[in-house]
Amino acid sequence: MLSHRDIRACVLAAWALGGCVPTTACPDGQLWDGTACVPESEACGAGRRWDGSMCVALDGGLDGGLDGGSDAGPCGVCSGATPLCDAATGACVSCLRASDCTAPDRACVEGACVGCDDAADCIEASASRCDGASNACAGCLSDADCTHLTGTPVCDEASATCAACTPDTEASACGPDSCDPATLTCTDTPRASVLSCGACRSDSECRNPNERCVPMRFGGMDREGGYCLREADASCMRPFTTPTEARTSLSGAPAEVYCGLDETTTTCEAIVALLDGTACTTDEDCGAAGLMDGRCETVNGVANRCTYSCIAASGCPEGFMCPARPDTYCGAT
Repeated sequence: MLSHRDIRACVLAAWALGGCVPTTACPDGQLWDGTACVPESEACGAGRRWDGSMCVALDGGLDGGLDGGSDAGPCGVCSGATPLCDAATGACVSCLRASDCTAPDRACVEGACVGCDDAADCIEASASRCDGASNACAGCLSDADCTHLTGTPVCDEASATCAACTPDTEASACGPDSCDPATLTCTDTPRASVLSCGACRSDSECRNPNERCVPMRFGGMDREGGYCLREADASCMRPFTTPTEARTSLSGAPAEVYCGLDETTTTCEAIVALLDGTACTTDEDCGAAGLMDGRCETVNGVANRCTYSCIAASGCPEGFMCPARPDTYCGAT
């Protein structure tokens, strides 16, 4: 039997070679660490184990003798962009499951964090479809690509975006109301409810089937939204006798010329106020807010009524004259 001195010498001499065999100097399952008998699990140090004949790395030495640590498995040292070990392949990878990934790469596919594995990973209206070739979220191609999203069940194919509605689906998506083609959301304006020269967001809001929701200007500046105007023909009626240039409607109807008004002097709001007989105390009470497009005057003999400046009677509604004098207005006497 070896003496403690012999065992100590053996351990010290063989430690650099990976350890020495257990001897009868220590009970079964223990090793001499140079000073005392200790359990085999403690004798070899952190990240190493006793294989029955010597101390080896926990990964069995597959990393070329380097100590890969207790979580390295058969992959050796994993770090940087591939910090995890796929024990099945022996390869260091970026991820083992989706929870190892962070947005925008929400899915784990074959050890790599990618944008998506299926549609459930694609949660943006503008990128609701998982492209199988690239594992990246992309725009919708049909309504089926939007069914997993809340509140945007319709695919607007023109923009490849999931939306609440489109002009083509507003009857089913919005009930009696219109779909705003600019925002692809349902409005609170019923279809076929807006009169001539009324403010609108969609062609379908205009009551007259020959009218479209057309963008307008005042004083050379584009106005927000649109107004229901009739397509120009020989029957343009006062006060809509000034044809527009060809304009595309807000719902995308092809460019047409419409029966319009003198956009240098007035607006639809001012015309509507005159037709409605709106009472006033100052010019600011008439027309569109902040534009100074209306006037508070004596109209057809009635004081304090809204009207607007005119150049000729054709720019005023029937029953309202435009006298040929400086600074005149519709309904002046």
